[in-house]
Amino acid sequence: AYTGYTYGFTDDGREIYDISKKKYENMFEKVSNIVLTCKKYCELRITPLSFASKINYMVESQSHKDSSMKSKDLTEYAKKFGWKMNKDDIKQGTELLRCLELVTIHE
Repeated sequence: AYTGYTYGFTDDGREIYDISKKKYENMFEKVSNIVLTCKKYCELRITPLSFASKINYMVESQSHKDSSMKSKDLTEYAKKFGWKMNKDDIKQGTELLRCLELVTIHE
């Protein structure tokens, strides 16, 4: 079983949220779509989200900024950051990033 956490707004936080949502309507729509995609993919579980975040960081940190990499390369590249990511970890992270249309990873 997965143990997770539930977060909510304080009254002040809810007020700021409501004001910001009206002021930045376009941004809130984009963020909402990202959150919904993540929720559909992994129910916002931290492990798949962290894999996706690490992979996105690795892709963005490349000097040539190519969003197309091979999963084998990612496993090796992760070691440069001190991360131990196996094939399944890479698969989970890349699948989420594909759903978000952020990267193309080749097997």
